[in-house]
Amino acid sequence: MNQVTLLGNLTKDPELKKSKDTDVSYTQFTLAVHERTSRKEKKTYFIEVVAFHKQAVLITRSVTKGQQILVQGKIVTDSYINKEGEKVYTTKVVLEDFSLTGRKPVQKEASEEAVS
Repeated sequence: MNQVTLLGNLTKDPELKKSKDTDVSYTQFTLAVHERTSRKEKKTYFIEVVAFHKQAVLITRSVTKGQQILVQGKIVTDSYINKEGEKVYTTKVVLEDFSLTGRKPVQKEASEEAVS
């Protein structure tokens, strides 16, 4: 079974893109997942997540930077050759479902920041 569930915060706003070859909608984003290792220590993992088709459209419309979401998906690995000719291995989560778990982060308006 290949299934993963992660709770974390988006590190930036997701952007909807289309693949050049197949015209498939997708978005790729990083999820900051926090783990408490002891009472005083906390470790953060930055996990790459990719969503396709309707899920990609939904996530770009409903989630913003800093917002907490619950992601369910599967882990996939891949590799490619970089510019230096070295083989690079990647690991990502392919999103199958997500839930909004926290409120959207409060965005300060430019006029409020100017007054401060």
